[in-house]
Amino acid sequence: MAVDNENLQLSASEVVHERPKRKWQSYIWDSLDKSPEERKFLFKLDCALLTFASLGYFIKYLDQSNINNAFVSGMQEDLGLYKNQLNYMQTLWTVGYVIGQIPSNLILTRVRPSIWIPTLEVTWTVLTFSLSRCNTAEQIYAVRFLVGLAESGF
Repeated sequence: MAVDNENLQLSASEVVHERPKRKWQSYIWDSLDKSPEERKFLFKLDCALLTFASLGYFIKYLDQSNINNAFVSGMQEDLGLYKNQLNYMQTLWTVGYVIGQIPSNLILTRVRPSIWIPTLEVTWTVLTFSLSRCNTAEQIYAVRFLVGLAESGF
């Protein structure tokens, strides 16, 4: 079984494509030297991910600051809060957030993100709404801790 070297080299040169020279614009925006189909796909992916991340960050920031706004808007008098209780509420949220980050990321390796992340978002929503029914500082501590756990997946 003789192999024709000429045919072998032709087929190898057809398979191996020379890498096109990068244009200077590709250092500013990576997808400029890609095919139009790939650029369109990357643009859609960038838009979806950046929109999700930006809106998520904004909503999470509002949730972090909502307890401060409620505290100065009358919650302190309504619930009879005093001394460092606002700091404890913030600290328990942070503790829940820090504790939940590693387990949440480990769970993401076992459970599809399309299931896990919406589950966390719905849990976070229910817990945030349940803050309106809290009547004591201890209840708020518990719920804020759980809210931090639910937000840690983001």
